[in-house]
Amino acid sequence: FTIFVLAFQQSPLELCCQARGFEKSPPASPSQHYFLTGKKEVMGPNKKIVSERLQIFLAGPNLVRVINSTPNGNQVQLLHFGKNGWKKNPGGTELYPMKNLLDLQRKSTCRWICLRFPWGWKIHPDGSASLISENEIRMQLDSDYRPKTLHWGNGFTLSLHDWRKRKDGRWFPHQWNWHQGNEQEVEKFYLVEPDALWLDSGFMPPNSEIPTWKAVR
Repeated sequence: FTIFVLAFQQSPLELCCQARGFEKSPPASPSQHYFLTGKKEVMGPNKKIVSERLQIFLAGPNLVRVINSTPNGNQVQLLHFGKNGWKKNPGGTELYPMKNLLDLQRKSTCRWICLRFPWGWKIHPDGSASLISENEIRMQLDSDYRPKTLHWGNGFTLSLHDWRKRKDGRWFPHQWNWHQGNEQEVEKFYLVEPDALWLDSGFMPPNSEIPTWKAVR
């Protein structure tokens, strides 16, 4: 009874923040970026699971560097503020512009808003949440008030599993299951590191003419 009363007195936002080990507002520190490393599993030829090493450098919903390690070399994808993207194929040496950025943009956004949940979300009494800045994105919570399944429109779904608690008390998901139409992809991370700080120059090709952030002392 006591536990119920305490939970009842907390707002939905407070319950979700407590479940993540977060404060109610993002910290003032600029070191709010992420580094994730693990492996990606996809269905290959003859319905055999193909596993590739995966590294993700995330500095915002539209700033990401994704590196897949394949037997033929690394594949690199860069997204710079959602407007420009580049890709290097395994075995290649040059980054060339990407024509279709939609998949990279969606996954980058999903990673950012899930890693930072519940900041930027409206929590509903029925155990769901909706992103304040995008009505098409909704989240179903698990019994511990942590994100369980994200829905973006009708055909894009992300399920979060393997929640682990850091020594500082914060919880992060280490398995991400992506579903889009008939396509499925599983990401399993052994390291999810918050508090990183990436410069945006790391999300574009070397010698790019696009303006970058500058450090001021």
